[in-house]
Amino acid sequence: MRLRPARLRDWPTMLVLLALPGRVSSAGEKLRIAYVTNAWWPKVDGAAISVMAHSQYFASQGYSTLVVRPSYDENSPLVLSASGTKDPCPATENLSFVSFATFGHRGGGFEPEMDPTSFPAVERALAAWSPDVVLIADPDLFLFDAFRLPGFNSISRSATFSPVTIACFTSFAVDAALAMPEFWWMHNPPLRKVFIQGHAIAYASFDHIFLNGRHSYEYIQPLFALHWPWEWKPFVQRSRIVASRGVPADFCSRPAADHCDAQRPVQAMRAAAERRRAAGGDEMDDYVLLYVGRLSYDKSVDNLLRAFAQAYELQKAAGGRLPRLAIAGQGELDWLLHEYVKRLGDAVVQLGQVQHNDVSCVLREADAYISAAQNETYGRSLVEAKRCGLPIVTVSSCNLHVMHGHDGLLAELAEVGGYVPGLAQQIVSIVQQPQLHARLAAEAGKPPSGEDAATAANRRMLIEVLEARARTLNLTGVHGRPQGPRVPRPRPWHPFWTAWLSVSRVFDEPAAAATAAVVGISSVAIGLSSSGRGMSAVLQGKVTAVWLAVGGVLMVGVLIVAAQASLWLADLLQDGPSSWLRGDPSGRLRDDL
Repeated sequence: MRLRPARLRDWPTMLVLLALPGRVSSAGEKLRIAYVTNAWWPKVDGAAISVMAHSQYFASQGYSTLVVRPSYDENSPLVLSASGTKDPCPATENLSFVSFATFGHRGGGFEPEMDPTSFPAVERALAAWSPDVVLIADPDLFLFDAFRLPGFNSISRSATFSPVTIACFTSFAVDAALAMPEFWWMHNPPLRKVFIQGHAIAYASFDHIFLNGRHSYEYIQPLFALHWPWEWKPFVQRSRIVASRGVPADFCSRPAADHCDAQRPVQAMRAAAERRRAAGGDEMDDYVLLYVGRLSYDKSVDNLLRAFAQAYELQKAAGGRLPRLAIAGQGELDWLLHEYVKRLGDAVVQLGQVQHNDVSCVLREADAYISAAQNETYGRSLVEAKRCGLPIVTVSSCNLHVMHGHDGLLAELAEVGGYVPGLAQQIVSIVQQPQLHARLAAEAGKPPSGEDAATAANRRMLIEVLEARARTLNLTGVHGRPQGPRVPRPRPWHPFWTAWLSVSRVFDEPAAAATAAVVGISSVAIGLSSSGRGMSAVLQGKVTAVWLAVGGVLMVGVLIVAAQASLWLADLLQDGPSSWLRGDPSGRLRDDL
């Protein structure tokens, strides 16, 4: 898809830019925090919910907060599915926004690409606003899509714009990409290695890295980045596990009963139960498993459907209690869900999109929650289900919230079939054993102790941001005076990804880039013209065209050589103590060793 020029649609961003005068905080003043995110309403996933909550909390505490967020095409399925709802995080006195455009149909349109032509305006807005701290959620995604780490071009050009930078690790990008058909090329091992190196360079560029849990820590632990001129350094020591996400204790009780009764997904679940009873089924025999989320490959919805179908057939063959699967959400695997509905009838109920405020309405109708997602850095949907007293059936990979046999059941990875056979067996176990279900549900439904988890998570995030800045600037306190020099800013480089990032400079300074190109081409043409005296005009034109074509081929060759050099560097250190592809306790990068 051809990218549209940014100039015609940048006027809202430029108005925001003019309305946000920059300043630098001094001792005792509230800091200015910029938060850059790749997910925002109407894409309401765990990461977007957390960023919205953090931003609102920062602003409520008096900290000026600028959120750089995506905007979506009016025909995007994200926008269409949210018709009639409002952005839950509007602008306030301390909360402002700058947007960048997205385009394309990646992930069925639910994971659109970021438009790199939108980011020069974002870069100017960040530089003019002059934040004290820049947080970027999933910076590797910005590197891959937009050829940049937002704000970093301005940081490298300016001596006065020097915020503390924090990367928020919210997704296992390599694993998610491997699951998506659009990234078929990543199944080529050399290309996958280059992709992993870009992932490493993105995070190694930050002063601090915030992680959701131990799985995220294990994920980045084996990664190293090259620093000038030739020093390999780990960056895991700059990472910190931060309890920055939480679900309110009253999440399940917030919507009123009459409100939930009027929701179509709730009515669809009840109608399916009525049809089963009308067909001769017993109400006590109806066991409903629920999944809420995006219907995508990276959420392993295809494996979830396979596992449920296996469990259903096993129970049917044994003459046992038959489970029912209700799925709420939309995504690229809508077609696959339709196929299972046709195959299994009322055993699979398609609920469609459910607004986040109404998720607890459908959770109240279920007996257990199920997920086959293997790459969750947090897993908010599991916590929401536990708030409603549902036991969890899921996989052991990346699990942060479920104790097997205590408040849920975990499927282990099998040599054949992955997690599918184990997940099917756990479904059979919880459906067959009412006493097991009752015991797991009792533990899952225990209310959390202490302060509300959501409030505590937002407070913890702000505290960690302030303390990270104080450590970097050697301050006497979070708003104190410097008592020493700033901790040097990380400056990793890479033979391929550094060239890749330089493409963003062309978007930022198109006039300068065009001038340089014209000067270069003119110089070549003049040189060829001078050396071609005596040639006919036609022959001179042909010679010039040939040399320009050779120059283009050489430029492509340089990028190919840079990519190959990056692989050579990895192979060179494959057996050394600084190998960035070794020591992977989680096993998620094992195919690349």
